[in-house]
Amino acid sequence: MKVVEVTPNEPGAVLPGAQFADAWQASPVEVDTDIKVIASRLGNITPRWVRGLMKLRNWAMKPFGLITEDSSGTMRGGRAIFPVISSEANRVVLGLDDKHLDFRLVLERGVGADGGIVATATTFVRTKNLGGRLYLAVVKPFHRIIVPVMLKQALRAA
Repeated sequence: MKVVEVTPNEPGAVLPGAQFADAWQASPVEVDTDIKVIASRLGNITPRWVRGLMKLRNWAMKPFGLITEDSSGTMRGGRAIFPVISSEANRVVLGLDDKHLDFRLVLERGVGADGGIVATATTFVRTKNLGGRLYLAVVKPFHRIIVPVMLKQALRAA
């Protein structure tokens, strides 16, 4: 399976005003792949090194009052368990709003340029203040590594 960066769609109604977007597309994907199952597996099969980074993030962000494992239930054991905002047959939107930024992760199953089935993970972020912009700047390099790895693992496990 190959995961490549692609041009993200416009945020539209998913997260109006988003200042950051990226998208990763995996192919080939089985025809009967259920995108809802993929969404649920993203948090459940988090690699150990990602869980370690998330625990470090939680420790570092707690003094600033940002959402952490202890405060929201969205993080469990270093695994991301993000709320489902909307769900359709071929699209699931996960996300979270915090005081520094809002984010959405859109998982979609569709047809790629070659006619094969693909799965795409698109992230949108809308920062709310300087803290959000600083946080995004620090997290972005890790995000670009983590999302493709987790997408590939979730699809392999499906």
